[in-house]
Amino acid sequence: MTSIEDSANNRIVPFLLDNPAPCERSVCTTCGGRLHFLLRLRQAFPNEDDLVKSLKTLTGTDVSQMRNDQNCMPQVLNSLSEDVRKTILESWMQNIMNDRDLALAILLWTQYGKSLPQSMVYELLLAAESLLISSRKLRDNLRKLLQILTELPPGLKSAIEKDMCEEEEKLKAAYLAAKERNDYLDGLASISFTERVPRILVDQSIKYQDWREIWSICTDGDIETLKAEDVQKLIDLCEANQSYRWTDALKKLYDKRHQLRLAAIERFRHQYGQMNPHEQLSLLIRNLTVPIEHYPVELAQYVTPHWLETLTKEERDHFSELLNHTHLRTWKKVRERCGNDDKIT
Repeated sequence: MTSIEDSANNRIVPFLLDNPAPCERSVCTTCGGRLHFLLRLRQAFPNEDDLVKSLKTLTGTDVSQMRNDQNCMPQVLNSLSEDVRKTILESWMQNIMNDRDLALAILLWTQYGKSLPQSMVYELLLAAESLLISSRKLRDNLRKLLQILTELPPGLKSAIEKDMCEEEEKLKAAYLAAKERNDYLDGLASISFTERVPRILVDQSIKYQDWREIWSICTDGDIETLKAEDVQKLIDLCEANQSYRWTDALKKLYDKRHQLRLAAIERFRHQYGQMNPHEQLSLLIRNLTVPIEHYPVELAQYVTPHWLETLTKEERDHFSELLNHTHLRTWKKVRERCGNDDKIT
């Protein structure tokens, strides 16, 4: 039996707290390695009998102060002969049913009883059962490292079986969700291009790896049915995803965008061409639905700092947003020119 006084004065406790486990190297420039660790251990305990005595008197209260990820106890035990380690373990086991923290610590130090007799492992599991049941992480590690034929206490066995059922249900649910998603993506190929496009544009969960080459199969007539907004969205999706699967369709989309752009510009010129250029610009900017690509290019030269000052802050912000996202060189130059004067925002 370990006395309270022995435990309180146990010199191995501060050593364990102050010395994290070294790496597997004998010599290491970072942690010193095992040789440097063993040197510190021998300095702290010149007499092996003192070390063995300190180890035997360890309690759960002592080990509960230690962080498992830094605990160097396995290295301490490995520095001793097999016979000495056996006597220490036997000493710990004498009072193990009254010390669940020590029981858990022994399991962790020995990789859940990897080299211990099955009977001893069962006693340790039984003693630490309440701690294991309360921690899913501990149970998961236990399942990874414990031998298949190891007998488990009833409560712990029930908890682990429940874990396995939950994992099986999650895997099953994930499989069904993946299958349903794949069926949905494959199903898009069975509908017409004109029906497919709106779904692709709305479903933001579709990623590059999800795209099917068969989705891009379309006729010139299919492209003709697309609105300018949808054409641009499809182009943006293809370019953002670098989708080589849509190479042929992209060519048709570029042609359609150019056709729609020229048509929109001509309509505007026909309807408002008689107006002052600055008035035309103001009219376009106030219509928030008109993309800058549909602005007549000849109007770019009339964007001046003086004219920008005639716009409201909201109008300047909108115009700045259009310039920031345009791909047309004409309007990019406007951004560079006006931006340098800090007049556009």
